[in-house]
Amino acid sequence: MRNLIRWCALAVAVLGAQAAHAQTASYPDRPVHLVVAFPPGGATDTFTRQIIQELGEALGQSVVIENKSGAGGYIAWNHVAASEPDGYTLLMAENALAMSQALYRKAPASFDPLKQYDAIALVANSPLVLAVANNVIAGHVAMNMASIQVAKGLVEAGKIKGLAVTSAERSPVLPNVPTLREAGVNTADVDLRFWFAMFAPKGTPDSVKAKLDRAVSATLANPRARERLANLDIEPAYGPGDAMQAKLANEIANWTKFVDEHGIRPE
Repeated sequence: MRNLIRWCALAVAVLGAQAAHAQTASYPDRPVHLVVAFPPGGATDTFTRQIIQELGEALGQSVVIENKSGAGGYIAWNHVAASEPDGYTLLMAENALAMSQALYRKAPASFDPLKQYDAIALVANSPLVLAVANNVIAGHVAMNMASIQVAKGLVEAGKIKGLAVTSAERSPVLPNVPTLREAGVNTADVDLRFWFAMFAPKGTPDSVKAKLDRAVSATLANPRARERLANLDIEPAYGPGDAMQAKLANEIANWTKFVDEHGIRPE
């Protein structure tokens, strides 16, 4: 009787493993949802829409952008972290993921991107714009560091004034705005580029992550996607998942040190 039970348990385990393998081998067999933590028109949403078609082509399946804004990004971040780790709910994130973890780490929340996400790939970089004007649109903020995709239209419309861009060279998108170095600011020890990266819930199968990694790489090599990104001064910057995981950990540590040394507290 004991042997029968053991054989039944073994059979169930083998069948389960075979079913899991078949499921990942056919991935993706339905639309993939790519979650963005901020509303349409923001930097991450704008970037993601430039590559969504080619990403879907590379995966052989449609990819749907799902905007889940609110709570400074935490609604989307927690949603993805709690999702089934099957590759069908992914996150396109940005620097805010690291900065918020450093700033709000003492808040009563259990969210930790390093423990709850598997990084798929670094996808792209883009400069920021240091801007002032009319107290930045609504008049509530005197100075702001914005993504160049968001700032471009506002600068051109005269609603804000771009003081400097954070790239090493002037941006072709805003050629009349000087670099920080040209403006006399030394930022040699700070990386002020805006980065975009793809993440999956922790525990996503390696085979699924590998397919996503290859799809990101193929997307960034696609001439159509590269042309659209160039028009927004976004630089394709593929990096593998393990390197992105290390980058996120490093940025959280650096921003935590910066926050502590300057006594910065969320309002």
